[in-house]
Amino acid sequence: MSVAYALIQRGLEQTRQDPEQYAQWLEILWRYFVLQDDYAKGRDALEEALRRLAGMEGRELLVASVMNNLSYSFVLRGELAQAKEYLRRAIVLANQNGNQKLLAELYYNIGDAYRKSGELLVARRYFEAAREYYARNGDAFLTQLCDLKLGTVSRESGRVAEAVRKHTAALDFFRREGSYREVLTELELARDYAAQRQYDSAEAHARNVLNDERSLPEPRIDSRILLLQILNDRRQSGIAGLEGEAGKAIVAIKGMLSESSSRQRSSIARPTYQLEFARQAIRHYAMSGELTKVDGFARSAMETARRVSDDLRSSNDDNLAWLSQAQPVLNEYVKALFNLDRSRILALLESFYGQQATSLALRNSTSMGWMRETQAVDSFERYKAAEHALIDANVALEQETREMARASLRRAVNQHQHARDLARDAYLALRHLEKPTGPGFEPAPGAPLQPASIATGDIVVRYFIQDDVSFCIALAGRDVGYFALPPRSELTRVISIALEGLQSPVENDRALAALSTLSRWLPRDFMARHADASRLIVVPDDAMHEFPFAAVNFDPSPGTYDPLVKHFEIVRTKSVHAYYEPRSSDARVAMPNDIGPDVVIFADPVVARPPVDGVSLSEGTAKRWSNRAANLPNARREALRVSEALAPRRTKTYVGERADNAALLADETRTSPILHIATHGYYSASTPDIVGIATATRRPDREDYSGGFLSLTDLFTQSFANRLVVVSGCETMRGQNFNGWGVRSLGDGFLSRGAGSVIGTLWNVSDEAMARIMDTFYRELASSNGDSSRSLAVAQRALLNSLRFAKPYYWSGIVLESSHRSMDQHAF
Repeated sequence: MSVAYALIQRGLEQTRQDPEQYAQWLEILWRYFVLQDDYAKGRDALEEALRRLAGMEGRELLVASVMNNLSYSFVLRGELAQAKEYLRRAIVLANQNGNQKLLAELYYNIGDAYRKSGELLVARRYFEAAREYYARNGDAFLTQLCDLKLGTVSRESGRVAEAVRKHTAALDFFRREGSYREVLTELELARDYAAQRQYDSAEAHARNVLNDERSLPEPRIDSRILLLQILNDRRQSGIAGLEGEAGKAIVAIKGMLSESSSRQRSSIARPTYQLEFARQAIRHYAMSGELTKVDGFARSAMETARRVSDDLRSSNDDNLAWLSQAQPVLNEYVKALFNLDRSRILALLESFYGQQATSLALRNSTSMGWMRETQAVDSFERYKAAEHALIDANVALEQETREMARASLRRAVNQHQHARDLARDAYLALRHLEKPTGPGFEPAPGAPLQPASIATGDIVVRYFIQDDVSFCIALAGRDVGYFALPPRSELTRVISIALEGLQSPVENDRALAALSTLSRWLPRDFMARHADASRLIVVPDDAMHEFPFAAVNFDPSPGTYDPLVKHFEIVRTKSVHAYYEPRSSDARVAMPNDIGPDVVIFADPVVARPPVDGVSLSEGTAKRWSNRAANLPNARREALRVSEALAPRRTKTYVGERADNAALLADETRTSPILHIATHGYYSASTPDIVGIATATRRPDREDYSGGFLSLTDLFTQSFANRLVVVSGCETMRGQNFNGWGVRSLGDGFLSRGAGSVIGTLWNVSDEAMARIMDTFYRELASSNGDSSRSLAVAQRALLNSLRFAKPYYWSGIVLESSHRSMDQHAF
């Protein structure tokens, strides 16, 4: 037993009757265990400290400090949701007590927790907030520590040169200080240089970490994984004779991780390290053609990813961000299978992407107690208010043209972004956490899709677009084909050119050429073998989520434009298996026809009204995004035409002042077979995680956030049982893109909350063209007994054949996504 441990035990014994001092000694014991790399015992000590402090008045800051330290133990054990939960509660306590120093430390730690779970934008904002405090108070050491983390976020966001600058400056500072942080900074520089393919420099820094006697197990493990990556990169570039060295490295790292997991009493300890190690091991064995070993490491990694994912599923979008973090392992496994056994890829993708994230929702739970539930509701309202305020500030910035004014507005936007992060985390700290369970990544018996499941007349194309391997899988009846595609960078470049031209009614030769190029990346020979097919079911990936397949030039011959929509009805879906799975009964069927409306129409909300009784709009209300938006007279006419087209079905319409939040979230709205929404959509590339629609302002004479805007956050408080939701505002299918998992858009929001299929838009649509499309769409829908895919194709073809709206700008940005073929073929 060490002298330090004996002294700590004596302190604990002497203070056993004093909860506060006893808790402080337990914190010291935690630090002792950290140095021993035993975070499990450290966690036990801090949890005992919290039990001792429970219910004590005036000890909130000590409780916050204990939670802060405890969170780090949970991070290292792979329990990221629990770590964030403690940090969120600690931030609330520190805020209530006005302790800015502790808040800065908490911002730093929760930033690191967000970084480890893949939410880099949020992580950066928390690190910047911590840095601002330390810089303002002249603490050069902690300022550099924040810069160290900001450099890491820069590299992980693709800005490697910026990361090198920050890490080089940090290394110089910590060396002068003689600080242990020098070791961690060397490790980050090694990663930076590896990302730039400067392998000699990367290896030198990594070996410095291994040879430094101050290094703890964590950086030692990471350095060895990085050296394995360098070996693999050199092998891939053609350098021979490194196989044996790489094999020995794998054995050594596996032993280190096993020892660490044993100490932490957690099979998912250090999950990010486990995933990166598995990725490099898969690379090594794939190059050697050892598929059995590839399978073993892949299954282990995906089980780790699944268990962390299950832990995060009830925590906002943390789950999707984490799964994006795990994407590189899947990429490596898929690449190996593409070269060694393609027949297994489809089942793997269907199983892996079968994970469904639980949406952020305000859950009412009696286990929380009435007071805590009330606090959670109040906190949720503050969260929404902060979100709305950020949107208003962001719109003001986008509309400002004077550079000096823009600089001031940028600072305001940054402040609002941080305020929104805090409000969100304050709400999440109070709400009741549910622990949903979900499917694992391995297919259940009988789960893999059988080609015969594909309906007659359908062709399915599933894309996989990633850094090292890109391809599509085509299916029709029993026919299956695998088709290699150009690298991700080339696909992204061509799609960007096409999108630039499509989002304007002006002819663009470069865009037309890009649309022809994209045609060559369709499985054209496969499609020709199934010439009788009329429906194309697409599972897009990566940049393709924002691309309208309807506009692809099906005939790449020079001087011709033959858009794909002329040949196929086009439907997007997330899972081929789920789309075709047999259903004995339809759980999504809305209210019986003799109870509620068949169609609910929500259109042209009044977003600003004249002064009421001589009272003008308040300055804050007048500046709202929704109150700056123009009225939509075509949307009102669109609502009337929809109602006429679907007669004699029962229709309920909310327009003008009646088109408010309460109307859109009402039971009869959320359970009608068809919900049609015609209003302004909100999306900004600078805040892609916030999307929403304009609604009627309930009290325009007050600074009140009860109306004017309905965001994804608001929608996620409810479920939707509609078979078809049409959101005909602008950019309603755009949002935050999670690598491999799709876009968190308004359309995705409705689908994830239970809607069967959604029609939305990819860009700022023409109000008049949208009204024309919707008129034709609904008349065709009524005559086809609710076939949404057919009706949309007919409506798009009608505009294509018109003189005024023939250009793809007017019709191709309107897309249909469905969860099941019964939903898009039978909307009623």
